[in-house]
Order: sequence, then structure tokens, then C-alpha cells
Amino acid sequence: METATPVDAPQHHPKLLASRKLGSTPILYLNHSAQMSGAESSLRTLLWGLRRADSPYEPIIALPDGGPFLELLRDEGWSVTLAPLRRIQRPRGIIDGMASLLHVLQTAPHICRLVEQTKAKLVHSNSTTAHLLGGLAGERTGRPTIWHCRDLVPLSRLAPQLAAKATRVIAISGCVADLLEKEGVPHEKIVCLRNGIDPDEWHVRERSLLRESLPFPEDAFIFGAVGQLVPWKNHTAFIEAAAQLVQDEGCDRARFVVIGGDLWGEQTPYVAKLRDLVKKYDLADRFTFIPNRMDGADAITAL
Repeated sequence: METATPVDAPQHHPKLLASRKLGSTPILYLNHSAQMSGAESSLRTLLWGLRRADSPYEPIIALPDGGPFLELLRDEGWSVTLAPLRRIQRPRGIIDGMASLLHVLQTAPHICRLVEQTKAKLVHSNSTTAHLLGGLAGERTGRPTIWHCRDLVPLSRLAPQLAAKATRVIAISGCVADLLEKEGVPHEKIVCLRNGIDPDEWHVRERSLLRESLPFPEDAFIFGAVGQLVPWKNHTAFIEAAAQLVQDEGCDRARFVVIGGDLWGEQTPYVAKLRDLVKKYDLADRFTFIPNRMDGADAITAL
């Protein structure tokens, strides 16, 4: 793994440097993690959409070092630059809050320099966390900004402050849009854009490597939930629904999987709660947990 390159010396992928079109419009995408989850998969789909459409936009992706998403972007020839972005949790107290604020204040000048050096005409924050810096950098450099809100998580007083630094706010669903508006984000700024999929990748496959590895009978009817193990995904409802379903005598072939992981090691109590629920409802023989997988299409085919 390469060591992190200072933000004031962006390292763009050589494959893309050679293929840039004259007159293309640079867009800086900020992603706060180099891990691979739903937000990263969605961003990758967007990037490929731009490339296949031969669009006049030149995406430049800024993210931290050390993760599979970074390596995937480089392998595919995208213009990538390292930036000191990181995950920011909801503060648990004054000390946590001050540490997060200090990180934002220290990192903002780096992102501003990156905006200027890449000559980006637009800053697109691929998460709420990224927009803490993207919004500030856009304001300081006079660039329009997009806040891509992907989580159904209450932001309270922070929501209108983030919206004030966004030209547009993308909500990935109607319920996310409703929550943003309820918390004070102006209606006219919100655009509901549901995550698209690549039909060439997301199609029914003849076989699934994941399904073949599961400890279930070949004729099992498998129900599944795919997503990070975080409370707002509400896996508890899935487990409780499974407990009700197995009470039906006609559902003896039913089996259940949760596909996803605690990517940042922050949800140990939640993961333990889910496993305890499986034991409580006596589902151990019908239920299994699968770690996070890069091949989402194969995971869906397994269900």
C-alpha cells in the first residue's frame, strides 16, 4: 500500500491523464472512506455512467488512503487523489465534538487547495460526512456544491447548516427527502435521485458463488438483507419477520441471511444484539451472517 500523499500534491492516475479531453469540466468528488459500501458502489456507478456517455465532465475523486475502494478506482483508471478525509461519528460528548470540529477546521484548507489545483467547477460530497468539508470548501472557493445525503439519520440543527453550504441536496429516497425537509432543509434545494444500477452488472445470473457456499439445502428458499450492520438499517425487523415466518408450516424451506459487516468496528453492541435475537427466536439452524462482499450482484443472486 502506498503511503498517503499530501493533499497539496495530488496524484492522478496516469491512464486517465493520457486520455483527458480538452475542454472537459473537472468535478471534484469527496468520499470520506476508502472502504467499499453502498455509497461507494453508487458513486462508482455514477462515474461509469459519465464515462460510457462520453460526457464532457472530468471526475476527480478525493478520498483517504488504505482501502479496497481506492484500489478499485485506481485499477479502473479513474483520476484519484488522496485527501485527509475520515469518518466522523455523532459526538458522544464535548470532547468528541471538539475533536471533530478541530478535524474539519484543520482539513478544510487542504480541500480548498485541492479544489483550486484541480480547477474543479463543482464539489460533489458523496456523504453527509464529506459535506462537512465539501460545503465549507465550496463556500471558501466560490464553487457550487452538492450534498449527497444517503442515510436516514436525524441531523437536527446540523441539517440547515449543511444545507446553507449546498447548492443542491440530493436525497436517495423520498423518506430521506422528507426527513431533510422536516429538519429545516429548504424544499427548493432538495432533489430526490434514487440510486441507479448498471443493468449489465445487476442481472440474474445462472449461479451464485455465495449461494453455493451457504450451509443450506439446495432447495432452500433464501430471504436476505444486504447492507452495513448499522442500527438505521433495522436488521432487527428482518429477524423478527423471520421468526414469524417460520411459524407457518408451509415455510419449512425458508432460510435467512444477513449480508454485510461492521466496516468500522463501531457497532459491536448492535451486532451482538442481532446475534442474540437469532438465538432468542431459535433461528440458528436457519440463519447465517455473511461478511461484507464486494460483488453485490452475486450476493443478490444468492437470494
